[in-house]
Amino acid sequence: MGKRKVLLRGLFVVGLVAVLCAYGLVTEQSANKNQGAANENQGATSQQNQAKTQPGTSQQRTPLSQTAQAMTLVRTSDLIGKEVKSTQGEKLGVIHDIVLAPDYQQVSYVALSYGGVFGINSRLYAIPWQALHVGAKGDVTMSATKDQFTQAPGFTNRNWPSQAETRWLGAGAGTTGSSAMGSSTTGSSATGSSATGSSTASASAPRSTTGGQAAAGQSQAGQSSAASQSQTGQSSATAGQSQTAQSPSSSATTGQMAAGGQDIQMRRVTHLTGTEVRNSESQDLGDIEGFAVNASDGRIIYDIISFGGVAGVGEKYAAVPANAVRIQAQNHAAILNATRQTLDSVAFNASEFPNLSSPEYMQRLSKIFPAALSGGALGYVPPQQPQMQYIADEKAWAATGAHGKGFNAATVKTITGTVESMGSFKPEGAPAGATGGLRLRVKTTDGQTVTVYAGPVSFAEQKDFFVMPGDQITITGSETKIRSRSVLLASELKKGDKTLELRDKSGKPLWSMGGAQGTSGASSSRSRQE
Repeated sequence: MGKRKVLLRGLFVVGLVAVLCAYGLVTEQSANKNQGAANENQGATSQQNQAKTQPGTSQQRTPLSQTAQAMTLVRTSDLIGKEVKSTQGEKLGVIHDIVLAPDYQQVSYVALSYGGVFGINSRLYAIPWQALHVGAKGDVTMSATKDQFTQAPGFTNRNWPSQAETRWLGAGAGTTGSSAMGSSTTGSSATGSSATGSSTASASAPRSTTGGQAAAGQSQAGQSSAASQSQTGQSSATAGQSQTAQSPSSSATTGQMAAGGQDIQMRRVTHLTGTEVRNSESQDLGDIEGFAVNASDGRIIYDIISFGGVAGVGEKYAAVPANAVRIQAQNHAAILNATRQTLDSVAFNASEFPNLSSPEYMQRLSKIFPAALSGGALGYVPPQQPQMQYIADEKAWAATGAHGKGFNAATVKTITGTVESMGSFKPEGAPAGATGGLRLRVKTTDGQTVTVYAGPVSFAEQKDFFVMPGDQITITGSETKIRSRSVLLASELKKGDKTLELRDKSGKPLWSMGGAQGTSGASSSRSRQE
């Protein structure tokens, strides 16, 4: 009997040990399985983030219908000319322009103008979108101080950098209210909003990198930044140097201050505004009037297209998903797979913009305007060489060209109003790569919206004549029709005590294009101060 008890006790102990071992084995296998799943998810997330850090690449864009969610959108026409303040209420400067990524789906950087008067003698700074915060009421703030801008070199209007100065991400380190310490990832076409009350990202949430050609592997603010080479071969940051430890006045800025090529200039919103939009059958659909940007990360959600109307009366607008439009800035053209009737079906008046942030509205538009395929009939147009640029400008802007002869002295009139937006236009018959013209949209004192075609953009810049949205301006010019749209060919622009004379009384151009000049010559062209 005693032996039997001992045997039973031994069998019980062995069984208990076996159960405990089996339990331990199952637990280990479960833990390994969970760890494997976590690693897979982390790997997938890493791959997604890596793809997102390359704005402007040929990655397949996510259809708007799949990413539609509540967000806050801001129009580029409302941003350009907008004052930027520090989180402490100190005025830092004015948004001079916005540069898009090579695929026109993302803001590369915001050009902030600091110092000077009316754009003269001011410095420009390439600010990453995630270093800015757009409030619910459209106010723009940044975690930086005037002293930091004073010490930083910036760039000039003739020397645009290829990407944002990432040092500004850490400019506000240690200050309250900073929204600059975000992630360096980007997206494709839609996200949440940083504005108060949005159902998506808040101001302190991660934001996307906006450098159009930013080097892969750029770290988050506060992490070490890998040494990256600029276009001139200079180092933009020392390996291992913390972004938040950098001062905006650091000499690393010069690494990104290589002369901005023609490609950069063509990606400026003020150049893209006014771009002709056509379909594959070459039907004229209208002009790009600006873009709607996701406030939280700088992604372009819509291209805003204007069409129809006479002298601004009866003009309509349509918001088209950005991934449905193929832009070829070199040709100052864009292709949209739609008809005028399609645009009419979603049209609205300038004074009655719909709720573009509505997910239902986004889904509706994504069904009407399918995403465009990459590439397309527009093709690639290489940057112009200096000699070719001269020939293109000579043809586009010569006094005997279509634009030069389009002025009719019999229809000259003078208007006064407020600048609503700035853009560019392609002169009639101009070859690809020719210098664009200055295009203004002016709201007159009698309530009309007038499209104004002035001379070459470079001519106004040479004469230190700058305008911004909100400026009061008086324009004298000849009323005519171009592409079935009423425009005013300007002969003179007046803003305050500054006057830019573009043509003589008979309408002959006064501008000079690299040695090519109107009959009056370069000596007659001037911007004078009253």
